[in-house]
Amino acid sequence: MELSVQIHLFTYFLSFIKVYAQVVLPVKHPGLQVLATASHYWPLDAVDGIHELWDKIGNRPGYVNGSNIKIVEGMVNKGIFLNGDNGGTFLHFGKYQNSCISDPSWCGPEGITFSFFWKKP
Repeated sequence: MELSVQIHLFTYFLSFIKVYAQVVLPVKHPGLQVLATASHYWPLDAVDGIHELWDKIGNRPGYVNGSNIKIVEGMVNKGIFLNGDNGGTFLHFGKYQNSCISDPSWCGPEGITFSFFWKKP
C-alpha cells in the first residue's frame, strides 16, 4: 500500500475519534483571607518605635528584644529587619500556657499553623 493511501486512511480513522475532557476551572486562591479565621495576627508592617507589636485579632501584644531593628521596604508594604545583636534579637509574642501554641495536644484535629515571610539577605 502506498504511503499516501496509508496516511489518508489513518487521517480518516482519526477523524472519528473524539477526545472528551472535563474542563476544570481555576480555583481562586484564598490568599490572605485565611486571616479571617486566625486566632492571632501580628502585622509587622506598621509598628511605631518597634517596642510593641499589637495582635489585631487575639488582642495580645508582642515585644521586640534587641536594639538594631529597622522598618524596611518589603515586597508588600514594609517589613521588620532584625539585624544581629549577636543573635540576641528576637520577636516575643507573649506566653501561651495551656493553649494550642504551647501544647499541640490542645489543638484538636485541625492542628496549628504558623505562617510568616522570611527573607535572608
